Amino acid sequence: MKTLTWYDNDSVAAALVNAHQRQRPILLDLWDTVHMWHPHFVLFDDRLKEVRRFVGYLPPTTFMTQITVGVGLLHLYHRRFSQAHTLLNAVRTSGAPSNLAAEAMYWEGVAAYRIHRSIDALRSVWGELRAAFADTDWAERADCLNVSIPDEGFDLHDPTTIRILECDAALRALEVSANSVS
Repeated sequence: MKTLTWYDNDSVAAALVNAHQRQRPILLDLWDTVHMWHPHFVLFDDRLKEVRRFVGYLPPTTFMTQITVGVGLLHLYHRRFSQAHTLLNAVRTSGAPSNLAAEAMYWEGVAAYRIHRSIDALRSVWGELRAAFADTDWAERADCLNVSIPDEGFDLHDPTTIRILECDAALRALEVSANSVS
């Protein structure tokens, strides 16, 4: 497997071999395929749908964290919300680089919402994200719980068509409607 030559690290090699042997997500190094001067990894699910892509050499621990976030996303996409939550929470508590920890918290909040069908579960994780990683784009993405887009859509040039909700009452209404769909 060509991928193993990029990383002279036993934990990375073992994880890649283990994933391959257990028919886990496929990690492809596109170095030979697209003739780039750097590693270019793509994580696919078992149906060959792209789950995650990362480009360039990464230190082994960051490489492993990228894979873990990718596998967490794979679980989310395949509706295995508890497994996704467990993996993404592990990234958050592992001392991962802040950009990856913030991303993991964002998706962990989504997994928590899908598990509990509760805005409070989402709000709890995303609140921690905004507090811990306020200067990241993941915190900005998580700062949307008080915005409502009308059913009829919105006008990109008229920001008054996007309403700011009265937080608790409106979020409760969203929670009730989400629960009635499931």
